[in-house]
Amino acid sequence: MRKGEIIGYHMLNKCELDGLSERCNLSRFVGEYLIVDFRNTVSFPLNLLIEGAKKRKESRMRLLPPYREHLSQAYARFIMRVGLPKDIPQFSVKS
Repeated sequence: MRKGEIIGYHMLNKCELDGLSERCNLSRFVGEYLIVDFRNTVSFPLNLLIEGAKKRKESRMRLLPPYREHLSQAYARFIMRVGLPKDIPQFSVKS
């Protein structure tokens, strides 16, 4: 998983920011590796997320570049996989 070779999962490094637990109410995640599971994604209407972020009084934890782009690229690789059938016949070599 650390090498990014397990399709459908992405590992985030430990977060050790000072004061994270007080600002974001995320003390249980401090110092822990986090695993993103692309197989269990949830979608929300964009307006709902924007309104929720405006109403939230505490800070939000965000990934910084280039980690944000790396996570996005891993998700793109997961959803754009092409599945080939298992019963592809062997190539025959003509002599």
